[in-house]
Amino acid sequence: MSFYLSGKHILISGASPSRLAALKTELGSACGHEVPLLALDVVSSGHNVDHINDQLNAAFSELDNRVDLFVIDSRSHEPYGNDPIWEVPLSEWNQHHDEPRVNQQRVLFQARAFLQTQVHLLKEGTSLESFSIVILGYRDAFGDSLDAVVSKLQRDVSWLSREASVSFLDIESPASEASEQSLAGAVGIVVSSRTHGSVVPLNDIWRLRALGKDGDPAPAAERQGVVNWDTQKYQVADKVTWFIPGHTMETFEDTVREIVKSGAEIGLHGYAHEGAYQMTPEQEREVLVKCMQVSQRLTGKKVQGWRAPMYQLRETTVALLKEFGFLYDSSLSHHDSQPYFTPAGPPVERIDFSKPASSWLRPTQLGEVDEPVGYPLVEIPIGWNNEDMMALQYYPHLANTNGQVDARVIEQRWKDIFLWLWENAEHESEDGSFVFPLLMHPDSSGLAHAIAMADRFVGWLRSWGDSVEFHTYSSIAQDFLRRKGVSDVYDG
Repeated sequence: MSFYLSGKHILISGASPSRLAALKTELGSACGHEVPLLALDVVSSGHNVDHINDQLNAAFSELDNRVDLFVIDSRSHEPYGNDPIWEVPLSEWNQHHDEPRVNQQRVLFQARAFLQTQVHLLKEGTSLESFSIVILGYRDAFGDSLDAVVSKLQRDVSWLSREASVSFLDIESPASEASEQSLAGAVGIVVSSRTHGSVVPLNDIWRLRALGKDGDPAPAAERQGVVNWDTQKYQVADKVTWFIPGHTMETFEDTVREIVKSGAEIGLHGYAHEGAYQMTPEQEREVLVKCMQVSQRLTGKKVQGWRAPMYQLRETTVALLKEFGFLYDSSLSHHDSQPYFTPAGPPVERIDFSKPASSWLRPTQLGEVDEPVGYPLVEIPIGWNNEDMMALQYYPHLANTNGQVDARVIEQRWKDIFLWLWENAEHESEDGSFVFPLLMHPDSSGLAHAIAMADRFVGWLRSWGDSVEFHTYSSIAQDFLRRKGVSDVYDG
């Protein structure tokens, strides 16, 4: 469910059945229950006023006479001028003079019908809660008077409820249509922010996230830590992977179940954060089996991924992951932005300076990464520059930790990495796509002075709209196998 829309009562109306159905599904997923779909646009539906009132009465009754959000989807009213001039018949050239006025009337009629129902309930003695109206559409389709129209609607709804709001979400360009999921997320942020009587461009929507309310009315003394807060806020809680040590999972079982409930993926990260080279092969096997059992019990499904503590992965680890049918590992960095197959080459030999130099003056045999050798274990790269802990934490036993680095330095470094990959990814993949693995530790990015940085950075990524997709590691691995034409042998 959405961080912003969870539990809200939502109605939706519009004129495009296919778009409405898809948006209805996403809004229903966001609020956690069914969203009534209305046809209040008299031009497209052909319904008379009585039929429209019947729809509204039935919908309000279904929602116990409480509607928190009314969404008017006006995307059928696209701005004229999008078609090439040679494709516009001369007979239509004079049809667009009144189009903005007609589009405004169609939207205003739907808002009027909704508000009349609210007024009727108010007159009957029903307590009217705060509510929001969000209009989806293209600014250009409504002409120069759109701001004045939205401002008037805001004034009118304020008479019904001082906290009521009206906003217009400007999708801007129908040529690069946003997904319904993105629109549902954007609607949630508009509702939660103080944008009363405003026209909000979709491309600016994620900059509003700092104005959003956290939705927790409990006094500070009663509040509990919120797992997944940032990912829920940006509608990506079900698109992230948590690599959790087995000891942590067993110690904080309720927290793990909360993460699982959010839709996130759980991957393994050792039991007590043991490094591979600290254990015998027998101990390594015992630890892996134990962690798999703990994960299976708490998640109800077979685990798919592994990230080695301290990125210490050795040949025995790879063999165990293949033996137990893991889908992917994420501990190596042969590449920094493209998945590949985990190499199964021999260990790199240490130099023995007691022997003649000729004993080590030879190249290293490289493992195959472009094609699978045996079981196709996918490697999703990660590295020290993609994480937060080394800079934000101080551990006396780790010489490369610091703890005094300004969080903004980390934020800018991540932006620099992302922007370079964005500009140069076509050299690494045919379609210009790349993965940007980002590692945040709850005890690092969750620190009071760092959490704002994490919030800003995730919001910055979201500001790219549908150009940037969030995925679990398992979905990345499965996509890589499909691209490689390798049958998915994972049986989880």
